[in-house]
Amino acid sequence: MKYSPFRYILVLGLIGLCSMLCLSCLVFDDDDDDDDDDLERIIYHNNTPYYVDNYIDDHYVGTVQAYESLTITGWRYEGRHLYFSESIDNDWEWGPDYFFIDDGGTLNISLDPPY
Repeated sequence: MKYSPFRYILVLGLIGLCSMLCLSCLVFDDDDDDDDDDLERIIYHNNTPYYVDNYIDDHYVGTVQAYESLTITGWRYEGRHLYFSESIDNDWEWGPDYFFIDDGGTLNISLDPPY
């Protein structure tokens, strides 16, 4: 028994349609749960009229201007760390104090006048 070319085209078309429908239902998870790759964010809010130097684990991370904010982002801040801040123009200090930040978390540090 010989089939017509139209029948071959029809069968191939049905196979293609079925495979498109089946593959469109597949979900590929591209989030690797074993890899903690979310950025952590630390925001210093300076509520003083002075510039303030900021340190995390005894490493300088930046200076925040008077009445401004400074945002630090990175992968290395997850977990427990020590912060310390000191005013440039006087003897005001904040910390040292420990903080803990989760993967992808945000920590807000408020630098208020000590009075």
